[in-house]
Formats: sequence, structure tokens, C-alpha cells
Amino acid sequence: KSIKNMEPSIDLTYIRQMAYMDDLLMIELLQNWEIDVNERIIFIEQAIHNNKAQYFFKIIHELKTSFLIIGSVHGLKYCEFLILNLSNGGTLTQLDILKLKEIYAEIVKTIAGQKLNLKLI
Repeated sequence: KSIKNMEPSIDLTYIRQMAYMDDLLMIELLQNWEIDVNERIIFIEQAIHNNKAQYFFKIIHELKTSFLIIGSVHGLKYCEFLILNLSNGGTLTQLDILKLKEIYAEIVKTIAGQKLNLKLI
């Protein structure tokens, strides 16, 4: 299967359970997720720029966990692809970062739609 053609979708079951069905807490958890993943992507970008390859594997693993929490198969599969590449002696490139940013942007857009569906009373 081509990773490029996978539909970006999320499953908020795990986050919903963490929030005990509390919509306001769920929104806070989603906002924290967005901030955390954005910071990790920035960190990887800086690591590439500064030739700090020793951080790649750890951060990609952390991103994989973040994508798992949000139920993003697309993000999860891409991180697995990057981990396999790193395990086989490959490295990360700016194209990899662009793809992570694209996946992240699609998830943030989906989260925004999900927030509209939550009861904020």
C-alpha cells in the first residue's frame, strides 16, 4: 500500500477515555497533543539542521506513540516507515519533515472538526 494515498483519519476513543467523557478536558488533551507533536516536529527539524542524527530514532518513536494515542494510522505507518529506514542505516531529510508536517496539518484540521462536534456547555 502506498502511504501517500492513505486517508488521514483519527480515532479519539483513547483520548475520550482519558477525558472520562468530559468534553472540556478532551479539548484540553487535544490541544496539548497538538502542541506536543508540533514541538517534536520542530525538534526533529532542528536536529536535521544541526546534524544531530542521534535524536532521530527517539523522537520518531515519540511521534509514533503520539499518533497511536490519537488513532492516526497514517501517522503511525509513516513513523514505522521512518524507523525502518533509520534501522537500515538511512537518515531523515527535509522531505520527511514536510511529510510529517502534512500529516500533522491534516490531523489538526480533523481535530478542529471534532471540536465543533463536542458539547461545550
